[in-house]
Amino acid sequence: MLPLKRLLLAASLCCLVATANAAPFDDATAAYIKGDYVQAFKLFSPLAVEGNSSSQNALGFMYVQGLGVTRNYQEAVKWHSLAAAQGNASSQYSLGLAHFIGRGVSIDYQKTLKLYRLAASQGDVDAQSGLGVMYDQGIGVTQDFAEAVKWWRLAAAQGNVIAQFNLGVMHHRGTGVSKDYEQAYFWWLLSSKSGDQDSINSLSYMEKKLTLEQRENALAAAARWSPVRKSHFLRNVDAGTMNQHLLQ
Repeated sequence: MLPLKRLLLAASLCCLVATANAAPFDDATAAYIKGDYVQAFKLFSPLAVEGNSSSQNALGFMYVQGLGVTRNYQEAVKWHSLAAAQGNASSQYSLGLAHFIGRGVSIDYQKTLKLYRLAASQGDVDAQSGLGVMYDQGIGVTQDFAEAVKWWRLAAAQGNVIAQFNLGVMHHRGTGVSKDYEQAYFWWLLSSKSGDQDSINSLSYMEKKLTLEQRENALAAAARWSPVRKSHFLRNVDAGTMNQHLLQ
């Protein structure tokens, strides 16, 4: 057991290291937000080599998108794998997506499922929405509509438009959840706020099936609603590659 003085010294050193790493990471993040991707890549790189999982995730993302560096899916997989192994939820999602579409790695739905579950359990909204798709369509797992609804509810609560739209479809169909046109209308009201055309069309269709009171109840609920959290700026813009609208 370490003496008290040594414990205090160790704690102080940890704080100093964290503070020292925070400044370069903040500088890299600021450069990324400004759109100076070359500088951001340059600043993230040494931090990633040192084992900083957030920087490893950033490099993986930048290699996928070709931001500040030539697009290279194999390099993206390398960095996302390192970050995912440290529990970085965003990289777990990105690596799972890579295995789903065969981007830089072979298609492997079981690996996607495993990685999505890890990320989704940490609250990653894209992984939650992606799990909904896998359970709804029976990809790599036994088809289970109720389980799809479960994951879409979690993603929808964070403001994921695809999950919100799909919940509307499930309530309209009565698949995995009770048939409820008012709830379908509510979820499409939320997803339509982004300008999603499928949602807007669905609202027009559903208005004819609801009473005035039902529409007013849904409108009031939608006005009160707010997302439980906001996504990090380094999100995968290609999340829609997997997360998709259901056909009504």
